[in-house]
Amino acid sequence: MTARVLAFLGALSLLAARAQTLPTTEFQTLAGSKLTLPADSQGHAALFIVGFSHASSKPTSVWSKQLETDCAETGTTCYTVAVLQDVPRLVRGMVVSGIRSGIPKDKRATFLVLLHGEDVWKKLCGFSDSDGAYLVLISRTGQIVWKWAGPPDATGLSTARERLHEAARN
Repeated sequence: MTARVLAFLGALSLLAARAQTLPTTEFQTLAGSKLTLPADSQGHAALFIVGFSHASSKPTSVWSKQLETDCAETGTTCYTVAVLQDVPRLVRGMVVSGIRSGIPKDKRATFLVLLHGEDVWKKLCGFSDSDGAYLVLISRTGQIVWKWAGPPDATGLSTARERLHEAARN
Protein backbone atom coordinates (compact mmCIF):
# COMPACT_ATOMS: atom_id res chain seq x y z
CA MET A 1 0.00 0.00 0.00
CA THR A 2 2.81 2.44 0.87
CA ALA A 3 4.51 1.88 -2.50
CA ARG A 4 1.28 2.75 -4.32
CA VAL A 5 0.83 5.92 -2.30
CA LEU A 6 4.43 6.97 -2.97
CA ALA A 7 4.02 6.26 -6.68
CA PHE A 8 0.82 8.30 -6.76
CA LEU A 9 2.46 11.21 -4.92
CA GLY A 10 5.46 11.07 -7.26
CA ALA A 11 3.18 11.19 -10.31
CA LEU A 12 1.18 14.02 -8.76
CA SER A 13 4.33 16.09 -8.10
CA LEU A 14 5.48 15.48 -11.69
CA LEU A 15 2.15 16.75 -12.99
CA ALA A 16 2.36 19.79 -10.71
CA ALA A 17 5.87 20.58 -11.99
CA ARG A 18 4.69 20.22 -15.58
CA ALA A 19 1.78 22.59 -14.95
CA GLN A 20 4.06 25.27 -13.53
CA THR A 21 4.67 28.26 -15.78
CA LEU A 22 7.81 30.36 -15.93
CA PRO A 23 7.19 33.58 -13.96
CA THR A 24 7.04 36.74 -16.03
CA THR A 25 10.47 38.28 -15.58
CA GLU A 26 12.28 41.19 -17.19
CA PHE A 27 15.97 40.67 -17.89
CA GLN A 28 18.76 42.83 -19.21
CA THR A 29 20.89 41.11 -21.85
CA LEU A 30 24.63 41.63 -22.15
CA ALA A 31 23.88 42.87 -25.68
CA GLY A 32 22.16 45.86 -24.07
CA SER A 33 18.51 45.01 -24.71
CA LYS A 34 15.66 44.03 -22.41
CA LEU A 35 13.91 40.70 -22.62
CA THR A 36 10.64 39.73 -20.95
CA LEU A 37 10.17 36.03 -20.48
CA PRO A 38 8.32 33.82 -21.10
CA ALA A 39 6.52 36.14 -23.56
CA ASP A 40 9.64 36.75 -25.68
CA SER A 41 10.27 33.01 -25.99
CA GLN A 42 6.77 31.95 -27.07
CA GLY A 43 6.84 29.46 -29.91
CA HIS A 44 10.09 27.73 -28.98
CA ALA A 45 11.57 25.89 -26.05
CA ALA A 46 14.11 27.65 -23.84
CA LEU A 47 16.68 26.43 -21.35
CA PHE A 48 17.77 28.67 -18.49
CA ILE A 49 21.12 27.95 -16.84
CA VAL A 50 20.98 29.99 -13.66
CA GLY A 51 23.71 31.06 -11.25
CA PHE A 52 23.26 32.99 -8.02
CA SER A 53 26.89 33.92 -7.21
CA HIS A 54 30.28 34.63 -8.75
CA ALA A 55 31.39 31.10 -7.87
CA SER A 56 28.42 29.66 -9.78
CA SER A 57 29.80 31.11 -13.01
CA LYS A 58 32.09 28.10 -13.40
CA PRO A 59 29.40 25.36 -13.37
CA THR A 60 26.95 27.50 -15.38
CA SER A 61 29.63 28.10 -18.01
CA VAL A 62 30.39 24.38 -18.24
CA TRP A 63 26.68 23.54 -18.56
CA SER A 64 26.30 26.14 -21.29
CA LYS A 65 29.27 24.84 -23.30
CA GLN A 66 28.25 21.19 -22.88
CA LEU A 67 24.66 21.81 -24.04
CA GLU A 68 25.33 24.39 -26.78
CA THR A 69 25.21 21.85 -29.62
CA ASP A 70 22.11 20.11 -28.25
CA CYS A 71 20.28 23.42 -27.93
CA ALA A 72 21.18 24.33 -31.52
CA GLU A 73 20.12 20.89 -32.82
CA THR A 74 16.76 21.08 -31.06
CA GLY A 75 16.02 24.74 -31.79
CA THR A 76 16.02 25.50 -28.07
CA THR A 77 17.26 28.91 -26.99
CA CYS A 78 19.85 28.46 -24.26
CA TYR A 79 20.02 31.37 -21.81
CA THR A 80 22.63 31.82 -19.13
CA VAL A 81 21.25 33.84 -16.21
CA ALA A 82 23.40 35.75 -13.72
CA VAL A 83 21.34 36.77 -10.69
CA LEU A 84 22.77 40.08 -9.48
CA GLN A 85 19.99 41.50 -7.30
CA ASP A 86 22.16 41.31 -4.18
CA VAL A 87 25.11 43.08 -5.82
CA PRO A 88 25.23 46.64 -4.45
CA ARG A 89 23.88 49.17 -6.97
CA LEU A 90 27.09 51.18 -6.82
CA VAL A 91 29.12 48.32 -8.31
CA ARG A 92 26.51 46.58 -10.50
CA GLY A 93 27.65 48.38 -13.64
CA MET A 94 31.22 47.34 -13.02
CA VAL A 95 30.17 43.73 -12.36
CA VAL A 96 28.04 43.60 -15.54
CA SER A 97 30.90 45.13 -17.52
CA GLY A 98 33.28 42.51 -16.16
CA ILE A 99 30.90 39.71 -17.09
CA ARG A 100 30.34 41.20 -20.56
CA SER A 101 34.08 41.34 -21.23
CA GLY A 102 34.31 37.57 -20.69
CA ILE A 103 31.39 36.65 -22.96
CA PRO A 104 31.83 36.46 -26.75
CA LYS A 105 29.74 39.03 -28.66
CA ASP A 106 27.65 36.35 -30.35
CA LYS A 107 26.54 34.99 -26.93
CA ARG A 108 25.62 38.30 -25.29
CA ALA A 109 22.01 38.37 -26.50
CA THR A 110 21.34 35.12 -24.62
CA PHE A 111 23.29 36.00 -21.49
CA LEU A 112 20.73 37.47 -19.10
CA VAL A 113 21.18 39.60 -16.00
CA LEU A 114 18.46 39.36 -13.37
CA LEU A 115 18.25 42.42 -11.12
CA HIS A 116 14.77 41.88 -9.60
CA GLY A 117 12.78 38.83 -8.54
CA GLU A 118 15.61 36.79 -7.08
CA ASP A 119 13.34 35.22 -4.45
CA VAL A 120 10.92 34.02 -7.12
CA TRP A 121 13.76 32.44 -9.10
CA LYS A 122 15.29 30.86 -6.02
CA LYS A 123 11.97 29.22 -5.24
CA LEU A 124 11.50 28.20 -8.87
CA CYS A 125 14.97 26.61 -9.04
CA GLY A 126 14.74 24.90 -5.65
CA PHE A 127 17.67 26.98 -4.44
CA SER A 128 19.95 25.34 -1.89
CA ASP A 129 23.53 26.16 -2.92
CA SER A 130 24.56 29.70 -3.83
CA ASP A 131 27.58 28.40 -5.74
CA GLY A 132 25.63 25.79 -7.71
CA ALA A 133 24.05 25.77 -11.14
CA TYR A 134 20.34 25.40 -11.79
CA LEU A 135 18.64 24.44 -15.04
CA VAL A 136 15.03 25.18 -15.98
CA LEU A 137 13.60 24.02 -19.31
CA ILE A 138 10.37 25.48 -20.65
CA SER A 139 8.18 24.34 -23.51
CA ARG A 140 7.08 26.47 -26.44
CA THR A 141 4.13 27.63 -24.33
CA GLY A 142 6.20 28.67 -21.31
CA GLN A 143 5.38 25.60 -19.22
CA ILE A 144 8.23 24.30 -17.09
CA VAL A 145 8.92 20.76 -18.25
CA TRP A 146 12.15 19.98 -16.39
CA LYS A 147 14.43 21.29 -13.64
CA TRP A 148 17.87 20.23 -12.45
CA ALA A 149 20.25 21.45 -9.77
CA GLY A 150 23.88 20.51 -9.54
CA PRO A 151 27.16 20.19 -11.37
CA PRO A 152 27.37 19.17 -15.02
CA ASP A 153 28.19 15.54 -14.33
CA ALA A 154 27.53 12.61 -16.70
CA THR A 155 24.07 11.88 -15.27
CA GLY A 156 22.96 15.51 -15.43
CA LEU A 157 24.28 16.00 -18.96
CA SER A 158 22.63 12.83 -20.23
CA THR A 159 19.32 13.79 -18.61
CA ALA A 160 19.53 17.36 -19.92
CA ARG A 161 20.17 16.15 -23.46
CA GLU A 162 17.20 13.77 -23.28
CA ARG A 163 14.92 16.51 -21.97
CA LEU A 164 16.04 18.98 -24.65
CA HIS A 165 15.23 16.49 -27.40
CA GLU A 166 11.87 15.64 -25.77
CA ALA A 167 10.95 19.33 -25.53
CA ALA A 168 11.79 19.82 -29.20
CA ARG A 169 9.45 16.98 -30.22
CA ASN A 170 6.52 18.30 -28.16
